[in-house]
Amino acid sequence: MEYLGRYLASQYPGKKAVVLSNPFSQKSGQPRQIYQFEKAGLQGLRRGLGKSVVIETVAFPELRPGFAEDRRSVFIDPHTTTPLSYVVTDEALDKIAGAHPQSELLVSLIGLPINVRQTETWKSADPRKFALLLPDLRMVGDEGAVREAI
Repeated sequence: MEYLGRYLASQYPGKKAVVLSNPFSQKSGQPRQIYQFEKAGLQGLRRGLGKSVVIETVAFPELRPGFAEDRRSVFIDPHTTTPLSYVVTDEALDKIAGAHPQSELLVSLIGLPINVRQTETWKSADPRKFALLLPDLRMVGDEGAVREAI
């Protein structure tokens, strides 16, 4: 994350960012690794960004109804690098982006929502840039869709 932060700082100085982070890191009783990953990711990003890019907020997307009570209620591909992609609500990305319209960077520690291509934020009319940690680019689509997105 520090390396990604340095890259963003060099390419987008003076911009604002919203960081999408793990909502489970805000709940007590979670496995220790969740809190450690959250802390390390944010610390590294902040170090890398320095004073060049301002983190406007760290946002925690809403989870699909019922998931917290029954984790088997949502299919999660066992090969994904970003399991939270499957459990955030369909509206989560647009809701967070809409609440922070002045932020030009969306930095995700949790991947892209499984329905990212249907979101207003992803569509080409939205000028925001995405920065992703360990992305599962299958959310974007096939190889052609990934090339177009990049």
